Amino acid sequence: MKGSIAAGLKLAISGVLFSLLLTAGVNAEALRIGSAVEPKSMDPQLTALGSDLGYYRHVYNALVEADESLRPQPGLAESWTVIDDTTYEFKLREGVRFHDGSAFDAEDVLYSFERLPTVPDGDGLTAAKLKSVSEIEVIDPHLIRIHTSTPDSGVLRALGQFFILPKELGEVATEDFNSGDAVIGTGPFKFDEWRRGDFLRFSRNPDYWGEAPQFDDVEFKMLSNSASRVAALRAGDVDLIDYVPPLDALRIKQDSDLNLFTIPAGRTILLLLDAKRDMTPHVFDKAGNPLKENPFKDKRVREAISKSIDRNLIVDKVMDGLAAPASQPMPVGFGGYADDLKVPESDVEAARALMAEAGYPEGFKMTLNCTSGRYINDTEVCQAIAQMVSRIGIEANVDALPPSAYFPEYKNAAFSAYILGWGNSSGDASSILTSVGHSADKTSGRGSWNHHYESAELDALIEQGLGTVDDEKREALYADAMRKIMEDVAMIPLHAQLVLVATQKNLEYRPTANEWTLAQNVSLAE
Repeated sequence: MKGSIAAGLKLAISGVLFSLLLTAGVNAEALRIGSAVEPKSMDPQLTALGSDLGYYRHVYNALVEADESLRPQPGLAESWTVIDDTTYEFKLREGVRFHDGSAFDAEDVLYSFERLPTVPDGDGLTAAKLKSVSEIEVIDPHLIRIHTSTPDSGVLRALGQFFILPKELGEVATEDFNSGDAVIGTGPFKFDEWRRGDFLRFSRNPDYWGEAPQFDDVEFKMLSNSASRVAALRAGDVDLIDYVPPLDALRIKQDSDLNLFTIPAGRTILLLLDAKRDMTPHVFDKAGNPLKENPFKDKRVREAISKSIDRNLIVDKVMDGLAAPASQPMPVGFGGYADDLKVPESDVEAARALMAEAGYPEGFKMTLNCTSGRYINDTEVCQAIAQMVSRIGIEANVDALPPSAYFPEYKNAAFSAYILGWGNSSGDASSILTSVGHSADKTSGRGSWNHHYESAELDALIEQGLGTVDDEKREALYADAMRKIMEDVAMIPLHAQLVLVATQKNLEYRPTANEWTLAQNVSLAE
């Protein structure tokens, strides 16, 4: 009880001090960030949603980190060596301490790995990416070897979202993280307080092993509405906002009191169609009766929908030019990108002919499920798609849900036609191919985000790529997988986003392709 009272007093005092610091405006003590997406949890092993990973990175570290272009860099492992096709050796940093003062060593890695697949209601994404790990061998407290059952080139990149917890936590539940009691990492900030729907606060870790962040205190203000975020920045209520709407980005760029920072993002926005089930729940004839067959199982229907979409128009009008039309489910410059693939052209007449050939000359009705506030202009993108497919007889009702409601439904395969933005956080095609391209397989953990499509041929290409250590050969296999996806219309890529972050004039920001909003990347302008 005494500990709880002391903790409460500490939070109250911290809140008062934070408020006092904020009255002075932007300074080296306090930073206010207007954030579009609130974390689902502070349990770093519950989910691998890109927005959650960004929050985790403030208080936790991984063995392997990533630079702005998502290339693997030393983290809690200061170096690594490939011993053979199934063995990596990692030299762990010495002198690193967790926020509770306990020393970091190999036992913490073992503890974190053993807990990873056991988290109730976890999305399993990170565990699936590390499914091939058969053993973590402790050579000494600061030297480990990670063995895989088969050659797996994706392990090194997957370790970038495997955050290390102290073994002293023991048996701990997600609720303990959400309350703040178990939020103990080795990262640049310590957890202070989280009020859902309002704010999340961190304070600087004075004993951080890496480069010290410039700000002593950070407050993430939860502002899911884009207009509210922009208004808060212009009013000086926050110092930085993420996910700037493209139209506002153009205006901010011309504002002498504000700064705009941008970098090509790893995220591609996709339209997915349920091509697996014989009947799919949200498709009806023109009279409103459920269709007895699933039209999306017919490749001609999927291709017709793709041809009805004018990607250039979406980029120009909906994204205000601040995006790039996508030729495949990953952006230019990532390993496995197929250079020969072209952006699909809009051809309404050809699309109508395909619909007629498939037996739907008059079209049908469907629900198009969409996020609201997760991706840049996501609802507007869905509304544009609905207008475009109407030209081939498809009446699409847009059902936009906030991320907290959308993704549980997604994971339960509740949708028929729906949007997904995949961050490609690995820096190559392995992430999207493993999770969204591969057929769902509970044994291997592959396809944990795939409820829409399956192909033995595509699975084989992905497995070959994952098992190929040679970079050039692996990326060639991934490119073949991209070609197969586009040939089958297994996914309908729309556009690749840009990272758009705005700040007050006296701040600078270093954006990253994974779209994580990081307080440690903010500094006072010189």
